[in-house]
Amino acid sequence: MNHTVENHPQDFIILHAPSSAKESDDETRIAELMARAFENGAKKVIFVCHNASDIQPDEQHQILQLLDNVDIVLGPTAVGGLYLIGMRRLKSEQIPEIEWLGEDAFERALKAVCRVGISCRLLPEKA
Repeated sequence: MNHTVENHPQDFIILHAPSSAKESDDETRIAELMARAFENGAKKVIFVCHNASDIQPDEQHQILQLLDNVDIVLGPTAVGGLYLIGMRRLKSEQIPEIEWLGEDAFERALKAVCRVGISCRLLPEKA
């Protein structure tokens, strides 16, 4: 699966899932792509799901600022999924095992974040 990757001099990477991606493909690759970004020196990674390609620069800036103070930023959808996952570099044992996609992904992600005890901030819900 091909993702669009934006590299920035501020030590963060924004990954965009393509609109034609199959959910099962994304599911297996999100954690891998984020881990690879961290291995390559990123301090923060934002994964924009294919249903939310309209994240504006001011929103990106806000998310990056939030990641200065919390471990994960989640953007829930109105149907219970996620449109955005932001994460700062964590120890591998701190990264929760999560099925990131699907209609109940937000609930699963929130439970997993609470279970491992990392800090989280929620973005406004989007349709």
